[in-house]
Amino acid sequence: MDISRLSPFTFDDNTIDPRLIANRDYQVFDVECILEHSGDPKRKSSLDFLVKWAGMDDTFNRWLPWKELVNNSLLHKYLFQHNLSKLIPKHHRKDHY
Repeated sequence: MDISRLSPFTFDDNTIDPRLIANRDYQVFDVECILEHSGDPKRKSSLDFLVKWAGMDDTFNRWLPWKELVNNSLLHKYLFQHNLSKLIPKHHRKDHY
């Protein structure tokens, strides 16, 4: 990497979250919220969740399987709000609920 091509990243922290910009460079996005779910709560492997991504419009919403979200705190919040808190992994339950 040629460091002579680097320049300072200046921004207004009232309007720009530099983490979101960095995430976009690597095509990584933060979960804004879980919108809904499908599948049988008795079989975690059958569960899918509709994810809204932070900073993205609804056209980017995507269904993800349980295994990709199991440790996400926003999924835990969704599960708690929908009377599915038994699905929150035990090591996360005591910390947040």
